[in-house]
Amino acid sequence: MMLEAASHGFQHISDVMSVNAIVTLFFFVLAIVSAKVTVTLISATVRDDAALMDWYQRTVEGKDLPRPVSQNGNDDHD
Repeated sequence: MMLEAASHGFQHISDVMSVNAIVTLFFFVLAIVSAKVTVTLISATVRDDAALMDWYQRTVEGKDLPRPVSQNGNDDHD
């Protein structure tokens, strides 16, 4: 009886630890992606990368900016 209760307790601890591991992994990946986006935007600001900053303002800040026309006259940007 005591062994069965201990086994059940260890199983519960194992389940909780696996959920914690998954949640920790999720937040770890989220932190890496967030850091990558931040570094990209900071480097774009430092380099004054107009195209990337326009994309950021259009998508993240929701500003309605005119789309740039490419050098070869092709207006297909997708």
